[in-house]
Amino acid sequence: MDNNTKKQIIDRASDAFARYGVKGTTMQFLAESLHISKRTLYAYFPDKYLLLTECVRRACMANLRAIRARTASVDGLEALWRTADSVYKLLTEPSPFFRAEFARVRSVRTLFNECYRTPLLHLVKELVLRAQTQGLISPKIDPSQLFTLFEELLVAAAREVSPAWSRREFFDRVFELCLLGICTGQGRERLNERISNNR
Repeated sequence: MDNNTKKQIIDRASDAFARYGVKGTTMQFLAESLHISKRTLYAYFPDKYLLLTECVRRACMANLRAIRARTASVDGLEALWRTADSVYKLLTEPSPFFRAEFARVRSVRTLFNECYRTPLLHLVKELVLRAQTQGLISPKIDPSQLFTLFEELLVAAAREVSPAWSRREFFDRVFELCLLGICTGQGRERLNERISNNR
């Protein structure tokens, strides 16, 4: 099988799933938009849900690679901030790739946990330990608790919570408060400097 054709199928399907959802994206539509036969499409992906799962896998892996690249050469506190920003963008902007209906597909839920949530948890633990070693976050903080709080914040930010703030503003403000609450004095200084520079 041709890898270029497979990539084109995944590219087009990723866009279609993000725009139209699972029900609104048909194999017929994908075949027509790619100018290939349905038979060719089914040769690569025997059903729509396998294709959806592959699209989710690719998006997750690309996001994790981008997070690692963005956090490699900065202090632990900035790395946590950049991680939060990348995850927020994956889940919400510009057209939310992870629509609510995706969570009803068991293979997508399983894949998301295995290929994204679990590696992201390990990465957050690494970054918290980095920040603790640098004296920026209290050594008493459990990285797993921070990750749970981070997940809860993402869920809250996905809803309309405040008429005064956009979802992004809400996410940023609450994440700032979370970090300020676990920082050492040195970490709070660094974080307050970052916050004032970005407003």
